[in-house]
Amino acid sequence: SGAHTGTVKSFVTVTVAGKGASVSSHVNGSLASAFEYVDRWSSRFTWGGNEPPGDGESVHIPEGQTILLDTSPAGILNLIVVQGQLIFDDSTDLRLNAKYILINGGGLQIGTEEEPFMHRAVITLHGNVRDPEIPIYGAKVLALRKGFLDLHGKPTNITWTRLAQTLDKNTSVLHLMDAVDWETGSVIVIASTSKDGNETETATIEQVSDGGKTLYLYTRVNFTHYGITDVLEDGQFIDIRAEVGLLSHNVIVQGSIYEGNSLDELGADQYGSQIMIHRAGSDATPIRLSNVEVRYGGQAFRLGRYAVHFHLSDVMNGSYVKHCAIHHSNNRAITAHGVHEMLFEGNVAYDIKGHTFFIEDGIETGNHYIRNLGLVTRGSSSLLNTDQLPATFWITNPNNTFIGNAAAGSRAYGFWYDLDNHPVGPSFTTSVCPNKTPFGVFRNNVAHTNAEFGLRIWETYTPKEFGCGGGKDVDAVFEGLVTYANGIHGLEFSVVGHVKIVGFKIADNRDSGIEIQEAYGDWRGPIIKDTLIISHTIANRGRPQTAGIRTPNQRLLVVSNVTFARFDSDELSCLRACSHCKFRQGGYQYWFEKIRFLDNSSDHKAGFQWEHEVLFRDLDGTLSGVVNGTVTPTNGLLPAGVCEHRPEFSMNLAVPGSVCKPEAYLLRLAWNRVEPLATFAGRDLTVRNQHGSSLIPWRHYRLTHLDGYMLTLPSQHRHNLTYIMPPHLDTDVTSFSAGLYNVRPQDAVILETTYDTAPDHFRVGSNRKDIGRPLKFSDNHTSWHFDNVTLNLEYILSAKGKSEPFSDLTYGFSKEPCPVSGCPVPNVGGDEEYEPKWRR
Repeated sequence: SGAHTGTVKSFVTVTVAGKGASVSSHVNGSLASAFEYVDRWSSRFTWGGNEPPGDGESVHIPEGQTILLDTSPAGILNLIVVQGQLIFDDSTDLRLNAKYILINGGGLQIGTEEEPFMHRAVITLHGNVRDPEIPIYGAKVLALRKGFLDLHGKPTNITWTRLAQTLDKNTSVLHLMDAVDWETGSVIVIASTSKDGNETETATIEQVSDGGKTLYLYTRVNFTHYGITDVLEDGQFIDIRAEVGLLSHNVIVQGSIYEGNSLDELGADQYGSQIMIHRAGSDATPIRLSNVEVRYGGQAFRLGRYAVHFHLSDVMNGSYVKHCAIHHSNNRAITAHGVHEMLFEGNVAYDIKGHTFFIEDGIETGNHYIRNLGLVTRGSSSLLNTDQLPATFWITNPNNTFIGNAAAGSRAYGFWYDLDNHPVGPSFTTSVCPNKTPFGVFRNNVAHTNAEFGLRIWETYTPKEFGCGGGKDVDAVFEGLVTYANGIHGLEFSVVGHVKIVGFKIADNRDSGIEIQEAYGDWRGPIIKDTLIISHTIANRGRPQTAGIRTPNQRLLVVSNVTFARFDSDELSCLRACSHCKFRQGGYQYWFEKIRFLDNSSDHKAGFQWEHEVLFRDLDGTLSGVVNGTVTPTNGLLPAGVCEHRPEFSMNLAVPGSVCKPEAYLLRLAWNRVEPLATFAGRDLTVRNQHGSSLIPWRHYRLTHLDGYMLTLPSQHRHNLTYIMPPHLDTDVTSFSAGLYNVRPQDAVILETTYDTAPDHFRVGSNRKDIGRPLKFSDNHTSWHFDNVTLNLEYILSAKGKSEPFSDLTYGFSKEPCPVSGCPVPNVGGDEEYEPKWRR
């Protein structure tokens, strides 16, 4: 082949007489095979006749040179700079110890996609908190500035599965759902299925049998881990099965456990390794990691020093982290920072401090998280504030894909969509709005045994057609989540727009299955549909889930084709109202259809806290037995004979529930700024109609009208409002601001109040003219009439003429003096006995 200088890669055609050519690839239009001269690490000729580098020395591999690591270097190398290539020789087990490895234009290769590394390769990164740091990259680091990183361990057919049978405490035989090709001596992790994430435990495989479906462990497990399918009477079911993940791989990148003089130094015992990819410019060389074990990584008290970190590398199409294990990290597992279109698939993360799978700034889009497993995400006081209550998947931009992942044992949340107005950090721009960005994909994920929620949206997510540019509301469809045994709720959404919960299975959470604080949008925008909610399964340990759905405190929600099961005692209820409400808030309406109740749940449908808390509209009779009926807390304003008390809506709370027929349609009325303020602040009132009365307290905390009042009341009725005042105080109201909610075109209410003295004049809305006769329900909105004899004022609120199915009517009221020109003369409409009597 002739003389050469340095390493050379050539393409040759190999022909054997009578046999033909070797297996080849197309190179420049011709068939050829690669032939490469490389320098062996073990050879003195590679190092200019000197011994190979050893303890404390640094290495530079220049551009154009390829070195084959065919031996384990002695001692701990200082700095390795790779501008050529460093390739691990897959003919022996290898170890490489160094303090810094920097790839800058070349590449590091341990196996390839086509030919994974089959021996054992261990890179150990050394250092302590006092070591000098490379700018940007830090210390104890495998860093890439430019070039490629290919790390490929021995392939595994599957990196995690679930139990086929329950693994009882003090036993040591696992039966798995899927056949695995895991090796004897490998370490596995078994998820907790109780409400205590600390029951997650590791074990070592002693033997594999039954074609890979049975594992024998060296030691017995300390806790019971469920592997069951709980089937209901109608055939619906939920799987409660512990995940079992593989932690061992033959290619390992690890941090040294502890190096330094004193553990008193802050973070000295939490100073692990880091893999940091920070590509320069337009370099688009793929970064590929598969079947690699990363352990003892991450550096506490240091932002940007993560176990595996893709940093501001823009579009990463073709790059991936697949089938890897990241465990015992002091600072996250995998971070995507300023990264787009990257694949994270089949990875197992265990015992991680801070958010485990971390999307950092909120600019990141188009990334795919497919079938990853995260177990035991621990809180950290050394990172972001949010890391004190961390999530296994922390998602700051909704336009990413999450399919088939599992999150269990987190200190707080399984999946957390934490969506800001704009990206933060170096990615800040006002042209991107994560809290309005159209949704990606969230499908068939599992979240269980998290200390707070399985799934969270905080604080606001109202997806729009054009994101920051607005446009129409667009749907964000969360599909197929299974969530159980979480410490508070299965899921909680704070403020959302057209968010759809579809095909969920929820059970065994401490408080509620679903809690939504506020939901906005169009009819059937926010919706819960095709969902199963079970109070307690046969795997439940501890108290059952007390509520199925807690409806929002305001605006809009449809619940369709939802099954409630095993809400079978009086302290449980399928429905609760007014999420995150303070006492005596609420009053909004929500719609229900195709509702089913199993296992005695029909006797425990809802519970209420006060008389005007909520309105549940039953579209088809499956909630209450009354088509187009309304379920509401019982109060004295409900029409007798049309509304009746029902015990199944009276669960273990202060107020019994009633079901009203369609002719008793209820509305929400709220008002505040009642003047004179010094007279009315803090004063309660009584509302009366022909059926009875209800005491309405003044409250500072109201949803729409602070320092005011709120109640629900039937349409097509007259209601008298009387403020409860000491005898020596004037009860005449001079002004207030109000709203009537949930109003259909056919709805109207007439409100009455009596004055102590005859005023000059009134204004209701923009209407300053007395209609001149007692009101009728067919009169126009804000029409009013004052009776000079009884001093009774009445005015009407009506959606007459409105085209929308539901309207919110806002209006102001004031008592006003007549202008100098005199008060308007009422239109008496032929009532000759009417005589205006204005006070002068």
